[in-house]
Amino acid sequence: MIPISQAFSNLNEIAKYLNKVTNQSLSTDVGNKVKQVMQMHVVEDAYDEYTPTEYERTGRLAKEIEVTAIQNGVEVSPTREENGRYIPAIIETGNGYSWKGSEIYKTKQKRPFVERTKDELVQKNTHVEELKKSLRKKGLDVK
Repeated sequence: MIPISQAFSNLNEIAKYLNKVTNQSLSTDVGNKVKQVMQMHVVEDAYDEYTPTEYERTGRLAKEIEVTAIQNGVEVSPTREENGRYIPAIIETGNGYSWKGSEIYKTKQKRPFVERTKDELVQKNTHVEELKKSLRKKGLDVK
């Protein structure tokens, strides 16, 4: 429930308050939960599916994921770049590998960790449940 100390004189104030706490929850708790899900998919769908032969894995793909507040939401994006190349797109599509002698270059193996993150969020409703949990922590009665 809304804290008793919080007084509203009209519906606009209530709407403004609800937007504020919802956006706070989205940019913190929900964004961080989605980031965790994406990091798990980096490991399961990208790292575990391929052992590098032409480079040493740094772990930066899982570390370089940004959570950004946007209007009425949050954006969670992998940001890994190297030499001006956006690495997540290469891994996701299998196109753009530059090690011509490697198996992954020859097979153009896709490792769609972003797509699988989205699929899991939709299937399990993780982001919605995290939003409800966050709003409850802020004192709102959410069903």
